[in-house]
Amino acid sequence: MTARVRPLFRWCCLCCLVSLWAAAAAADQEPDADDRITQVSVINALMLGRYDGTTTLSDLLAVGDFGLGTLDRLDGELIVLEGVAYQVRATGAVIEVDPETTSPFAVVTRFGADGELACPEGASLEAIDRFLDDKILERNNFVAIRIEAELATAVLRSVAAQERPYRPLAEVAKSQSVWRHERMRGTLVGIRSPQWTEGIAVPGYHWHFLSADRRVGGHLLECTVRTGTIRYDICGDWTVKLDQSRGFNAPDLGTDLRDEVEGVETRRGVPK
Repeated sequence: MTARVRPLFRWCCLCCLVSLWAAAAAADQEPDADDRITQVSVINALMLGRYDGTTTLSDLLAVGDFGLGTLDRLDGELIVLEGVAYQVRATGAVIEVDPETTSPFAVVTRFGADGELACPEGASLEAIDRFLDDKILERNNFVAIRIEAELATAVLRSVAAQERPYRPLAEVAKSQSVWRHERMRGTLVGIRSPQWTEGIAVPGYHWHFLSADRRVGGHLLECTVRTGTIRYDICGDWTVKLDQSRGFNAPDLGTDLRDEVEGVETRRGVPK
């Protein structure tokens, strides 16, 4: 190599090394799409009656194959499992959702298990929550939880599509459809959100259920597990899709609705 060529060669090598370092640094800073929770709207907006869908199911399925939520006009419970979106209507019917259907609130992710646990036999839903809190210590991350289980009992609910003027969700829940089932096999679809997301997500656990034959499902209020296997996915990135309409921006979404959210998410106030 001549004296003139040698400095040019060194300069080219240096430029290549700098470019590779910059690309690696950028890759480290970019969020991992497979480790992302994508959320449509915020829970306080839903609680206050913002039920008009804003995001299509096709857009949701492009960023997540696992999750839960509701559908346009609060028309039933949404369950996303293995890349398929299901609607559980107030009649109890379970159907696959048309991709152009919209959602006013949903939480999805691309599920990839970070760990597996045996579900305590005979555990109630509250006992499962406590068990997971003891085992999954990443309390400030979102966690997607999939439990394949044989249930001794399950109490499920759904709600009917609403008409304007929309009532707050706590009022709608008073007329929700509630069913009790026994000896069922299926999947618990759960999202655990950090406590610091209060008013934005549902702090703690949010559970839906879909039977193995895809004929029964809904928001899970109570259950007793005979046997089950828990798989969980710890998520390190969170994206929230917000509406820009006047209707979304009119109410004060900073209102403290903790009691209302707890009442809607649990069996509290529902006749046994």
